Amino acid sequence: MERDRQFYIDNYMDSTCAVCGGDKGARLSFCRDCFFSLPKHMQVLLNGDITTYRYQTAWDDCYDYLMEH
Repeated sequence: MERDRQFYIDNYMDSTCAVCGGDKGARLSFCRDCFFSLPKHMQVLLNGDITTYRYQTAWDDCYDYLMEH
């Protein structure tokens, strides 16, 4: 799935986790349970400006990881 910049902004501001459909706070990448299911090195990658390619690539990698585990 091709995601554009607006996708990441909308996801960040949404209150629903894209992985599990659970509640998450706005301005979070994933819900608490999903976020803490990520390895620490992946959690760190989600810090920073959500409009950058670095964040977007990290979000995609984290999403894929969570969907597989």
